[in-house]
Amino acid sequence: MSRTPTLTAALLTTLLTACNSGGDETGLTSTNTNHVWKEQMKMLEKAREVEKKVLEAAEQRQRTIDRLSE
Repeated sequence: MSRTPTLTAALLTTLLTACNSGGDETGLTSTNTNHVWKEQMKMLEKAREVEKKVLEAAEQRQRTIDRLSE
């Protein structure tokens, strides 16, 4: 009988246990104060807000153009 499956299972269990922080069980979220990419997430959110404003301005310009061309 081969011991490879048993050793593989033991290794995976050890790795998963070792990687567990033992603290917050919810994982990484944008509200986690220890988030590794906290600054990058802030910048992405800011970029989404800017994109939304740009799209809204483009829609408003198009409505104005359409209204004036009637």
